[in-house]
Order: sequence, then structure tokens, then C-alpha cells
Amino acid sequence: MRKLFWQSISLALVCCIISACGFSADQHTPLPQLKTLFLLSRQPYTPLNLVIRKTFERNGVHLVKHPHDANYTLVIIDHRLKHRNLGMSASDYYAKRIYYYIIEYQLLARNQKPVTDVRSVMVQSIPRASRVHIAGLRNIEDIKRGLRERAAIQLYQEVNSPVVADAMHHLGSPHHGTR
Repeated sequence: MRKLFWQSISLALVCCIISACGFSADQHTPLPQLKTLFLLSRQPYTPLNLVIRKTFERNGVHLVKHPHDANYTLVIIDHRLKHRNLGMSASDYYAKRIYYYIIEYQLLARNQKPVTDVRSVMVQSIPRASRVHIAGLRNIEDIKRGLRERAAIQLYQEVNSPVVADAMHHLGSPHHGTR
């Protein structure tokens, strides 16, 4: 009897705590998924744009050739690779660098209204010693390729984030059943 009393008190306390933090099971709004997307870039055939296309297609987004066929337009405003030297060896043969890949983008609705402000995605490599001369160029290309792939994945994740989904929901889209 005493055990049943304490279990009921514990259950009531847990329910009060959960309801106090704002949890409600019936107010979950599913994230709108990007079904069709138009990718707009000043340089459409760069390795980054090819990686972005593959990443979005692999995740079920159909990329279209014309903006009027898409629900949303992803505008790649700028992308660049930067590095910062952390130091050189005594022989200046190796440099310790961190590489950064930055993508600036904006998502537009079909009516060209901005869904997001201009945003940036940045990924960085781990600090590593890389050769400064010709032999090290292959190493740098591998770093660039890896950073492009990580940046494309992060871009996909940000475009499908709850914040962007909420903005899509408020703008409305006939394909998502919103206003």
C-alpha cells in the first residue's frame, strides 16, 4: 500500500515536471521536406556544386532545371577555401595549416520571397602539416575534396533544420499543405 502511494506521487511529480517544461504530444509539426529544388549559382559547374547536387539527390530532393518547376531555390552566393598558417618548420618545407571552406547561401520560396536571410556554412580541417611544394598539392586537393563534401552535408542539414522548416511553414507552400 505504501509502495503504491509513493509510485502515484512520483508519477504525478513527473507529469507536473513534463507539463511545466512545455511538452505537448499533440502539437508536433512535421518538418516540411524539400521535394523539388532549383540550385542557382554563378558558377554552376564547380566541384562544390556537383557535390551539393549529389548530396541533395542522395537525400531524396529532386533538383530541377528551371526555377518555376521547384518549390524552393537555393542560391549559392559565394564559396571559398581559406587557410590560416599556424607555423612553419625550420626548413620551411612543411607548413601547419587549418583549411576553412565557407559557403554563403540563401533559400528562396517559389515566389522569390526569402525563406532565410543570407547564411554561412563553414567547415574546417584539423590542423595538419602539409607540404608547401608540388608534392603537397595532392594532399591539399584531398583536403579540399573532404571539406567540400562536409560543407555540402552541413548545407543540406541546415536547409532541412527546424528553423528553416518553420520559416517555410509560415511562408506557405502548396506542396506542404500550409497557408
